[in-house]
This record gives sequence, C-alpha cells and structure tokens, in this order.
Amino acid sequence: MTSLNSLTNTKRGMLIAVVAMFAYIPLAGIMTSYSSIAKEMQEHYGLNSVLQSALNSVAFGITVGLCPFSSLLFLKYGYRPVAMVGFCGAALSLLVCALTTNQYVLFFSYSIAFATFNNFAYNSLTSCVGEWLSGTDWVASGTVLVSCGISLGTFIFNPLTTWLNSNSADLNTPESTTAEFSEFDASDYLFANSAERIYYRFIICGIYILVGGALFYSVSDEPPKDEAKYISGTNDAEMTKIELEKSEKTDSKKTEKLMDFAVFSDLKVWAWLIGTTLWSLMFTVPLTNGVDIITNNYQYETVSENGTTIYENMTKDTAIQILSANGFIELAVRFLCIAVGPKLPKFAGSYGYIYAFNCFVLGGLTYMSTLNNTEMLAWTFFLLLPFPVGVMNGMIFGGTANIFGNSLVKTVWPFTNVLLAVGFTLGPIVFSEVRAVSDIVSALRLFSIVAVIGAFVMLWLGIKAKKVEQKASK
Repeated sequence: MTSLNSLTNTKRGMLIAVVAMFAYIPLAGIMTSYSSIAKEMQEHYGLNSVLQSALNSVAFGITVGLCPFSSLLFLKYGYRPVAMVGFCGAALSLLVCALTTNQYVLFFSYSIAFATFNNFAYNSLTSCVGEWLSGTDWVASGTVLVSCGISLGTFIFNPLTTWLNSNSADLNTPESTTAEFSEFDASDYLFANSAERIYYRFIICGIYILVGGALFYSVSDEPPKDEAKYISGTNDAEMTKIELEKSEKTDSKKTEKLMDFAVFSDLKVWAWLIGTTLWSLMFTVPLTNGVDIITNNYQYETVSENGTTIYENMTKDTAIQILSANGFIELAVRFLCIAVGPKLPKFAGSYGYIYAFNCFVLGGLTYMSTLNNTEMLAWTFFLLLPFPVGVMNGMIFGGTANIFGNSLVKTVWPFTNVLLAVGFTLGPIVFSEVRAVSDIVSALRLFSIVAVIGAFVMLWLGIKAKKVEQKASK
C-alpha cells in the first residue's frame, strides 16, 4: 500500500481504472450477452414475450438510472465502501437467480436487486477514477478505460455462452434417425440441458464479480481532497500552515451542497439530457434484440439438393459470432478513445460536436441496415455500429465534464445516467412493440430518425456552450 501511495494522482487513477475495467467485466457481460441466451431463459423461467424483453432492459435501466442515489451514498460514505457493497450484493443476487425457477423471483433478483448493486459498483468505479484524474488531461481516457469493461463483457460472455452450448447434451443430440444417435452418450457432455447452462452461467459470473471486487479493493482508495499533500518537497512547517488554513474553512465546507440543483435552470443541461436519451435508445437494442434481428431479418445464400439457389434465415450460432465481433470492435473503439482522449479539443462544447457527428453516423448506419436482408449487410451493420455507440457511451463522463465543467459534474453526471437509463430501458421495449405492430425494418427506421434528431440537439448544445464560454472570457 505504501508503494501505491507514492504514485502521482494520474498514475494512481489510471491504475485504478485498469483494475476497475477488469472488475466490471462480469457485471456488464451478464447483461450485454443476454440475447444469446434469451430463448433458454424464456423457456426455463416461463417468461412471456414482454417480460423476456423487459427483464434485461429494466436491469440496464436501473444499473445506470440509480446514479443520483448511489452518488449521494459515495459522496457521504466514500467510493470504495459503496463499490464493495455493490460487488457483494450483485454476486448474492446472481446466486438467487441461479437457484430459483420462479419468474417473479428472477425479475426481482436480476432486474431489480442485481441491477441496483450493479449501479453501486458502476457509478462508484467511474466516479472514483474521474475524481482521481480530475483536472488532468486523462479524465476522458481514464473513464473510457473503465467503460471498456462493458465491451470486454460482451466479447467474453458471448463466447462463454457458445462454450456452454457446445458442452450441452441437449443441443448436441443427433437426430433419432441417424446412425450417430445410437452411439450418442449424454454423459460425455458437461451440461445436460438449458437449466444447467443457465445455472452455471450465473454462478461463474458471481464468482468473477467477487474476485474483481477484491482486486479493486486492494488497489483503490478515496481520492485525495487536499492536493497540497501530494506536492513533493512540501515541508512540515508548510504542511502545518496548509492544515491551519484548511481548518479555517471547515465550517463553510460543512454546509457545502453535495449537489447543486440550480443547474437545471440552464437549458443546456436539458439539451444534454434529451440528446443523451435519444442516442441511448439504440444502445441496448443489439444487446437485447440482436439475435432476433439477425435471425429474422437477414438471410444467407445456400444451394439446395437439386442445385437451385435458396435463401434461409441466418442461424443463432452466426448471430452470436456477429455479436461477439461487435463486442470486440466496440472494445477496440474504446481503447482508441483512450489514446486520443488527451488530444481532443478542450474548449467548452467541443464534445457537443463530437456527439452530434456520432449521432448522425448512428442514424445513417441504422437506416442502412434496412436497405436489404443479405448476410453481408448484417455483418456490416453490426461491425460498424460499435464506432458511434462506443464513442458516445465510453466518453459520456468526459463529455459531461467538458460541457459543464468539473464543478458541476457531481450534479449533472448522475442525472445523465438517469436519462441513459430511460434510453437503455425503453429502447428494447419500444423496438419490440414496433416490431410486433409492424416489422423489424420499420422499428430500425424509427430508431434511425430518433438518432438524427439527437444529432441536431447535440449540435445546438455544442454551439451554445462555445458561445457561453466566449462571452464569459470577454
């Protein structure tokens, strides 16, 4: 611990960010890979179609939507204690999920309890790193690094589901009419059926969460409040003077507000929150409905026994491969953000322009995905989608700090997550409802229009924030 304390704030903050990234992998992965096991979950727990979609979207919503509450907790009790409650509570919730077969117990333990504790971990990790790096050029890079755990979760947990499937007897039983059926031995496989796959998926994730929490606890600490203590060469006399000056301000600091709600009188705050909601609607659709979109909206070309060309719906295995590649590319995009973060424009509102551009790209890609139903387009859409959503989701903390300044981050950031939660929750639900009334193409086109509207909102925000800064500097 002594060696850790000797590190500069930037180095300590980036170290915590690296560990936080790995610690958050299972907390994100269990949700981002949901579509790859949604059908088995529906059958095992007896979920109806609405509950099947709501189960994961509500979990996403609560995971980010409780940030105002968890922010108040860690501002009062500290980042590390709240994060550890999150890790332990999330693991316990998944244990309940593994043991129950009741759909309502599942909904409470996964969509509500697990998501609540997940929020405690998610918000504490991101905010702790942001506070350690506050005032440096590495705020955006450090918080993006934490968010890489989301992409790694997608990249790791989709292949984990594939591995569980390949080692399950019920999915590998040959047809009873084939010669292989007589030689088939179910005992050669690790898992007998979907119930065991679901059980071990929850258990493996829960164990990983506890290990990740222990690692985070070992390297983290509360961010320093008195920067002078970290200036090398400060002698004891100077330290005594600093402490005396600090004690004179104690009374005023005691009355300092944890959050300044007066910021909500600023139209820019509402523009940021509305724009965030509009692009975030599409973020969880591939994660929750991705397999459904790929297997029911896209086809691959094959040749029948009589030599004619026929088109068949893409398979679930191919869909999982596409989503795994999607997660890998999003991870690469986030690492790219880490590299370029310190070099991005720093003027107030610059992130408004960045978000406007990415919203336009998101809208264009989503509309492009409806132009035909070929396998090539499915791969193209899902492999390009991580670029706009990865940038916007990964740099959300840095964007908040850029537009509103470090002094207002503690107020605006939690409510940014509330509106993210609205988008994450409503996205898959709205998509499923539009799909049921019309079709997948209509649903995707609606989301493309929404993303473009979000682009105009973010563009206005960038222009407005820049003008305010220019006026203040005169």
